[in-house]
Amino acid sequence: VYAWSFFNGIQPSDISEQAIRDMEKIVETFKGASQAPVVSWDDGAKMSLYRNCEYGYQLPYPEKWNRVTVDDTVANASFKGDGITVAVNAFKDGLGLDAFADKRTQAWQIEPVSSRDQQRDGKRLIAYEYDNPEAVYVFWQEGEYNLELAVTGDQAEQFIVGTGFFTEFNTNIAGTQICE
Repeated sequence: VYAWSFFNGIQPSDISEQAIRDMEKIVETFKGASQAPVVSWDDGAKMSLYRNCEYGYQLPYPEKWNRVTVDDTVANASFKGDGITVAVNAFKDGLGLDAFADKRTQAWQIEPVSSRDQQRDGKRLIAYEYDNPEAVYVFWQEGEYNLELAVTGDQAEQFIVGTGFFTEFNTNIAGTQICE
């Protein structure tokens, strides 16, 4: 009970002070073991580029990560490593981009620390950044599909900045020469 309370930021009121100090020592031993190792993304990690011409996007991911997606023609893609997940999911739900982004973010019931609504490469993108848990979500449309990019994990922001993720992420590659 104490460990659950501690990790969820709740101070239990019915436990003695000595018991709390003892449990804090125990919890500290778990914290280091359960956290992902810190990765320095400024070291120039070798990156691969995933292209999905069917749904018109490309994104970078470190070569050493697990590539969960094996077929470049399916809408959903997922890459995992170093405590971070990069995933794209497509939804054919008939919603406009604003309604889709609102529906997805309202379900999480947490407030973003920043948001953007911009045009990039001829596509409108809506983006939200969260601190707890650390995540960045980007929404856009491709034909009849609403797409959601999620970069999540303890070091998501360091990964995005250190690798220059958004310089290679592109949502407008359908029909270009790189897809032929």
